[in-house]
Amino acid sequence: MCLAMLREKPLQQAQQHAQQWQAAVLCGAVAEAVRAAATGVSLEIANKPVWWLLDTVLPQEHAKQLLQDPSLISPLLNTPNFPLQLAEGLCRRGLCMSFEDISAAARSPDNSAGVEIWVHDQPGEQGIAAGIPPEAPQLFEGITPAPGTLQEALELDVAQFGLNCISSTAAAAAARMLPQLQGLTADQVGQLLHTALARQPTNNALDHLRTATYHGWQLQQLPAKQLLPALRQAVLLGAQYPHHADDLLRLIRDWELPPSRIPADAVTGLIYAAMEAGSQQSYWWWLVDMPPF
Repeated sequence: MCLAMLREKPLQQAQQHAQQWQAAVLCGAVAEAVRAAATGVSLEIANKPVWWLLDTVLPQEHAKQLLQDPSLISPLLNTPNFPLQLAEGLCRRGLCMSFEDISAAARSPDNSAGVEIWVHDQPGEQGIAAGIPPEAPQLFEGITPAPGTLQEALELDVAQFGLNCISSTAAAAAARMLPQLQGLTADQVGQLLHTALARQPTNNALDHLRTATYHGWQLQQLPAKQLLPALRQAVLLGAQYPHHADDLLRLIRDWELPPSRIPADAVTGLIYAAMEAGSQQSYWWWLVDMPPF
């Protein structure tokens, strides 16, 4: 029996190494397909190496096992603007992207754009197996979950997911959830603000958050720890998207987020950030308007 176990161990190690290598090859093929599609290559041609690997090179059972390898999840979720057809094909062949992983990507510091395709491409039983609440895909249609329909543990994740969606319709539906959410911590509110700022150029999430404040959602009480990164992010985003700069500043002014809660040295950091980013002149007027410390 001991001899058999000794023989099995090298075999198991070899199998693990083989799967790790196959996962790396698949990730490389997927990344290349995404790059090719982004340059205008047709999806049918761009995806061919991926399907050749999964459908021809690997035995069907091995391909299914490979698509269940946890090491695939992070690279796929962190690939922005992942092609819908490619995601659909991977899910059809056995990939299961859990809602826990999807929502974690939506609230990560990088806020990967387009993670909602993994909800789009796992309908019905696939979505149930992935733990996707039915209310999540309903956001795409502008349907806000009624109070009490979602498990309390999922409410914030669904709202965060919706705000991170490229679709303005989904972001608006998610923002309408916010007045229902009770007892959010400053960190959680800060994360929602971070996501809204990051997505403002594509889905107007910041405008939708502003609308939520009219219905009782409180944002003004953020402490400096959460407020400062948000203000810095607004400065940098305004520089990156100059045509959105005035909108960002207007929204921040309308919220009356008191800069007086921020230490003076931190304001100096904001000024340097504006200078380094080459921000528009309007930022200087905004910084000048800050109350005395």
